[in-house]
Amino acid sequence: MSSRQHRDAAEGVALDSDGRRVLLKWHKLRRAPHEPPFTIANLPAGLALGASMEIDIRLLADGHWVCLHDDALDEETDGSGPVANADRAAIGCLRIAGGDHAPPLLADMTAALTAVPDSGALLQLDLKEPAATLTEAGVAAFADTVRPVADRCLLSGADFDAVTRLADGIEGLRVGFDPCDMAETRTFATRKEMEAFVDEVFAVAPEADSFYLDHHFLDAALAFGVNPVAALKRNGATIDVWTLDPDKPDVRRHLIQAVAAGADQITTNDPGGLARLWYEG
Repeated sequence: MSSRQHRDAAEGVALDSDGRRVLLKWHKLRRAPHEPPFTIANLPAGLALGASMEIDIRLLADGHWVCLHDDALDEETDGSGPVANADRAAIGCLRIAGGDHAPPLLADMTAALTAVPDSGALLQLDLKEPAATLTEAGVAAFADTVRPVADRCLLSGADFDAVTRLADGIEGLRVGFDPCDMAETRTFATRKEMEAFVDEVFAVAPEADSFYLDHHFLDAALAFGVNPVAALKRNGATIDVWTLDPDKPDVRRHLIQAVAAGADQITTNDPGGLARLWYEG
């Protein structure tokens, strides 16, 4: 391996596949599986390394945005009740699960971005809100918060209408689409049905800079002889396959399969561990 490949593997930044660099995305901003989610101290470190990173965002009652995945506070914090009913002050009184800090706001993350020189690394903002729950205050606050660092972010989500509404008018902000919700409502009996579905996914978001594919869906598509990774790259989008962790059953096979299919990026909670699995078996 080259010195860069050694560094990429040691830091959990990327894998090498016959000279092709496949990024490892730090899921919920984790560098290691034991860390609490959304550890903001990992952001400058990841930016310096050129790592791909992801945070989830949810809308608060006062229009601010918080970094949480679930729609209830119970799983990821020491609080309870719907995230949507909390405001910024209430969030500041909570502690993230497994940590000693409050759940960070999106504004905290973008402030951290501005404090570090641009390395070309992207921070994915994974929107956990459908279009129906967006408010005028939330849309305005998102724009004000993200616009100064828009060219260093990518806004993604399972509801592409919500993604495009938030991204509207924010120059430089990339967008992505995750068809997981679409796939959950379908059953596939033939290759033709799978091909039609992949075409439908592309038609929803032909302008997407990235598509995000559940590795279970990728498995199902490949079993029909359909490679959705290749099909969704037709306009130059990058493809992320999620979520592969080294402690999960049969993960090495899934990893090899995703990389062979052409995935540009793999989402993981344990980037260092996944790199070791790739190289050491």
